[in-house]
Amino acid sequence: MIAPPSAASQSSKAKNFNLTIRVNCNKRKPHMRYPLSTLSLALTPIIMSLTSSAAPLGSWTSFRNGPSNSARNTLSLSAIESKFRDRRPTEFLTQGLIWATPVITANGDIIFGSADKWIYSLDSNNSLKWKYEIHDAPDAVVDSAAVLTPGNLVVVPGGDGYLHALDVNSGTKSWEFKSHAVSDASQEEGETVNSFEGNVQLGPNGILYAGSDNGTLYAVSQTGQELWSLTTGMMIWSTPAFEPSGAWMAFGSLDGYLYLVNPTTGAVFDKLSLGGDVKSSPTLGDDGNLYVGSSASYLYSVRVVKKGSGYRLKSRWRYKTDGEVYSSPVYYNQSVLFGSLGGHFYRVDHNGDLIWSYAVNSPVASSPALLSDGSVLFGARNGKLYALNGDSGERTWSYRTSTTQIMCNLDSSPAISADGKAYVGSYSGKLFGIPLEYCSQNRNDPMCEFGGKQDAPSVDDVPAPTSASLYFEDREGNLSHAPATATSTSDILKLQLVAYEDGNYILNAAIDSATYSLSIDPAPSTDYEVRIAADGSVMNVIPTGPNPFFKAGQTYKIHAKGRYFHRTNWFWDRFKWLGLNHFEANLEYTVPEAQTSASPSATAIQEWGLKGFYLTQPKALDTYTPAALEGQAYRLLSIPTAENSSIWIGVPALATQTGFAVLPEPSRGFIMRGQQNGTTVRGEGKFSLSAMGGSIPIEDGIFSATIGSDGNLEQGQYFIEASCMDIKGNGQSYDFPLNVAEQICNESLHLIGIGGFSSQLLAPPTSSIGSGSTANSASPFEISDIELHKKSIVIAYTANWSAGPHLLTTVEYRADGSIFNSDIRQLVDSDDHEGKLEIKWPKTKEAHSLRKFIVLFDDVPIAVPQF
Repeated sequence: MIAPPSAASQSSKAKNFNLTIRVNCNKRKPHMRYPLSTLSLALTPIIMSLTSSAAPLGSWTSFRNGPSNSARNTLSLSAIESKFRDRRPTEFLTQGLIWATPVITANGDIIFGSADKWIYSLDSNNSLKWKYEIHDAPDAVVDSAAVLTPGNLVVVPGGDGYLHALDVNSGTKSWEFKSHAVSDASQEEGETVNSFEGNVQLGPNGILYAGSDNGTLYAVSQTGQELWSLTTGMMIWSTPAFEPSGAWMAFGSLDGYLYLVNPTTGAVFDKLSLGGDVKSSPTLGDDGNLYVGSSASYLYSVRVVKKGSGYRLKSRWRYKTDGEVYSSPVYYNQSVLFGSLGGHFYRVDHNGDLIWSYAVNSPVASSPALLSDGSVLFGARNGKLYALNGDSGERTWSYRTSTTQIMCNLDSSPAISADGKAYVGSYSGKLFGIPLEYCSQNRNDPMCEFGGKQDAPSVDDVPAPTSASLYFEDREGNLSHAPATATSTSDILKLQLVAYEDGNYILNAAIDSATYSLSIDPAPSTDYEVRIAADGSVMNVIPTGPNPFFKAGQTYKIHAKGRYFHRTNWFWDRFKWLGLNHFEANLEYTVPEAQTSASPSATAIQEWGLKGFYLTQPKALDTYTPAALEGQAYRLLSIPTAENSSIWIGVPALATQTGFAVLPEPSRGFIMRGQQNGTTVRGEGKFSLSAMGGSIPIEDGIFSATIGSDGNLEQGQYFIEASCMDIKGNGQSYDFPLNVAEQICNESLHLIGIGGFSSQLLAPPTSSIGSGSTANSASPFEISDIELHKKSIVIAYTANWSAGPHLLTTVEYRADGSIFNSDIRQLVDSDDHEGKLEIKWPKTKEAHSLRKFIVLFDDVPIAVPQF
């Protein structure tokens, strides 16, 4: 367990020193846009709504249930337990992860969004009432909370860059508002995006407020007209909190500032640096102070004071936690409750002193909901919904929503219905409805756990109070010394460190990657390399050599030993040799016998659609990147070039409800050398994960999977290594803070991690292609000749297409199947029926006659003439 520092050492009024890694940073000053011509018209319906009486909008009306972000409900656990019996948890499955917090209407309907691009409405019986699809565009997920309005509308922020105002009862669109601070062309180029990732809020003045990834906060009327906009230096995910009379509002930005703004005009009263990204939404406490977290691992208390005709922000204190405070706090009885990505949940009094902490030992991005009796509910990365006693910090109960540990995160924040259910979304794509009395009335249900002030991961033995060992992490994230599920010949073995000291689980235990402290002795001997996850939590064993697969039908035994340390920060980890501890493990696993029935022909072209990308290593990326990676998709072609060898071409795509549409963005495409061993396949090379204006350029990448009996790819895994200096946030304007780097980068500032993906077979095998082939003669792009030069090739073509742009991929490879040169470029619309295209090669020493060519138009192989 990471023991929280003493309250005295954590509460501080002094400024801290912050070191940041700057990546292509162009800071922007706040800029207000105020279209006066539309103001009087837009204010008319607002004034009317404020002067009329209104019925309650619902039991949970917005992300934090109201304009002060109080996240409170009038129910109590005891009242719910005495009123209800025999209710069971429900679940509703969507086709994408759910990050968004649901809103709940007055008649009990639950409205929420999913990364599958749909907005859903369920009735109180968990039946679908309606659903609405946002614009089908790259990165167009719905991962933020809606808001209910007095006009019987629900306004939903979309990753497509629109606010969608829908009728609460039917889902019919009333209006939509487009975020516009960034041009469509700039967004298509991936520089910065207009996505609404911030939750939309309804102010006490009846105006809607929504933050965008383009760094702009928009004020919009309830009829969809823009009133004003304010541009900060970075993305806005924080939801504004309002002074009750509407005199001011406060919100955070990823530029590191807390902003204090006039809600009517958009004028900035003041801003205060919080030392790191402000993703947390401020809450206005009963004491009149603001409470908000930042990526600098602090919770801040800030007072708003009157200054002339305006207001200013004055820092009161800050409390140091064990990790980024992504969670938005809730105020309770002269204290605040909140979680951290470091794996603790805290109660701190209004003077900045610790009252208690609960060791979740799993990152907490979820924001808590508070009941009238002080019970506090929140989710965690481990897939559990927790109910803690707000006074003592003891666990009343927790409910496990999944038997797996992969893609089960409850980063969504719970919403409480009038009949006492907690609704929370999961990365599994499910929305759970959990009756708050269920666990108390079903204490024998293994999904329910009770008591204590510490939680820990489940393993297949009982670790000693002070011990450290490695455990197999299977495809579902479960830990054991011998995995229950079979290991594929293409698998990357993931060995997770589990360490205890004096009975406390050490969440930040990290394997020392220095070779002198690491020994692995597999039997029988096999070629492998060891790659330690960037955060040190997992030892990855990767098969290597000419045939980089484990042997089918073989049982392997591994004896591993080494040293670990307590990961703290970039500076102190330089001195980790001062306090190293030992671990040792004896592990065993069996590779199943080879299955040959599904092996494709050596000359068969395979094509799959890849989607559902996620990263589980390093662990912080499971919180930072899921929404962005959800929009990543490819059409993957495997084109045989030699025995058990192929060229893999990843054509960027947009995954839709009906298939995979080619996305003509060359920077997202990749070309790899593929290998096959029976039904297992593997590709190695460079590629890029790009979404929502950001990118991770992979220097060393591996894809591996098994071909199932239906020809589809199963058990998809990918390994990545990238320089953290090359990772971009939202376009060219992101400060990459050191505290974030400490979570996802190793001591050499490299990101090393592993994730998974899902796939869909797109086409049956087709005939072989290559130099001299006459296949696909009906293509809209045909090659008549290839001229060979010392430093380039020139392709003579005839073309006849009207819609575009398109992608043209050219690969030059050797006779043994290894890639010599490659190029991916965009072709624009053209009415030309013929032309020449020069492609410059960086490598020219080998004779062209020794090489062959593959050319794709989008994902269609083009016949290449003999030369």
